Amino acid sequence: MKEFSGRVVDDVQEFRNALATFATGVTVVTTRDDGGSPQGFTANSFTSVSLNPPLILVCIARSANCFPIFSTCKQFAVNILHEEQRVVSDIFSTGTGDRFSAIDWQWSALQNPLLHGVVSWLDCRAVKSIDAGDHMILIGEVEHFDYTPEAPLGYCGGNYISFDLAGKALLSTSTGDPVEVGAIIEYENCLFLQKSSAGVLRPPCADRLGVPGDDDGLYGLLASAGVTATLSFVYSVYEDETRHSQCIYYRGVASHLSRSAKEHLLPIDAIPWVEFDDPAVISMLQRYVREKGNDAFGIYIGDEKQGRVEQLANQPVQ
Repeated sequence: MKEFSGRVVDDVQEFRNALATFATGVTVVTTRDDGGSPQGFTANSFTSVSLNPPLILVCIARSANCFPIFSTCKQFAVNILHEEQRVVSDIFSTGTGDRFSAIDWQWSALQNPLLHGVVSWLDCRAVKSIDAGDHMILIGEVEHFDYTPEAPLGYCGGNYISFDLAGKALLSTSTGDPVEVGAIIEYENCLFLQKSSAGVLRPPCADRLGVPGDDDGLYGLLASAGVTATLSFVYSVYEDETRHSQCIYYRGVASHLSRSAKEHLLPIDAIPWVEFDDPAVISMLQRYVREKGNDAFGIYIGDEKQGRVEQLANQPVQ
């Protein structure tokens, strides 16, 4: 497990990176301006405050185009997006244009825009605003709400994530075959790859994930190899019928490598494919190289020959 030494907050981007490790949902906050027009912005800075009275809060950047409207609004709604509404999030994360013309919506009892297809919505009266640095905290008392059991859209590490998809992927593996849990570990535009005694390359893998600090499992294997890494997302889940195994691979980033571990780094753009003997691993790593170049990753679900890739968009959220 990584030992934290502590950092002084003198690098805004690094501070943002630390905050981005916290997974959240994605919302669109809406209101009606003085002219009667709908207004809204994408936000993942939303949380519950109190059950009695029912209070919630959202944060809006002072730099947002709609800040003057929300800083004085008397009511607002929080629309919690469905996992299929990445496009809606993208629409409201831009600062210009008539964003409501591209979606279906309706007025609430408090005359706030409610978006169709969301997993839940909260219709609120604004009760207090608090200045907080480069943002404003807007506290609302919920007067009406509704929800569905559908899966929400998630956001973590600068990527949209599907909480439901990851769960379904892990559950899709059968229990009858051995499980192989591996990781694609990136470090300074290189991949950490291990070589067998026969000279065959492959990503690090074990029979289970384990937990950080554990001596066994994938985390234990990485630690013994001198690699400190965060395994952020499931990257590939497939059944290898040739080897009669279930394979689950994570996508991760190394924060520290020992001197010996660095000897196993290979540049992403110069991987010697002829040194692998598993076509499924080659296909997975080649997909990673392509997606790395496009900065748009996905999750593969299938078998060693065919399947589908669910894309994870990479878009900024306020």
